[in-house]
Amino acid sequence: MEITPHRIYATPLILGSFYYLILFWSDAGEQALMMISLWVFIFVSGFWGTYQAESTLVTEIQNKTWPL
Repeated sequence: MEITPHRIYATPLILGSFYYLILFWSDAGEQALMMISLWVFIFVSGFWGTYQAESTLVTEIQNKTWPL
């Protein structure tokens, strides 16, 4: 499966919404804990998406498949 930029950036969004819904509907966590863990998840998935995009770009440049 080829990794495209829109797929890279949509994945954290989709996972983040599911994660938020699970936290929102669970009675265990308070609101502060929910917000902190949501922000941690957003930052981690953002860094993951950036790393995936950069490694894909480097691979395409090395293979000379990047449209310049």
